[in-house]
Amino acid sequence: APHEEDTWDRRLVRVGAAEIRVVGQVPRCVVTTQDPATGHKDLDTLKAITDYRGVMEADDERGLPFGVYGEVETPGVVRVGDEVAPRSG
Repeated sequence: APHEEDTWDRRLVRVGAAEIRVVGQVPRCVVTTQDPATGHKDLDTLKAITDYRGVMEADDERGLPFGVYGEVETPGVVRVGDEVAPRSG
């Protein structure tokens, strides 16, 4: 499901043969709101995403996570196409 990782805080996730512990959210970057040629603000992409996803509780003051950070608990081979599945509990 889209944005399912928003609910995985502190959960163990199997990725291929590896297990990853989700440890926090990755904040979105405000640079996406700037014209790359000029550096001036041109399109409020963060507002557009907030309009789509709604206001969310986040680890930082911005309230709009990009994804999640994880720490490897069980090393293993990960290949393109491997399933990403949170463990129960």
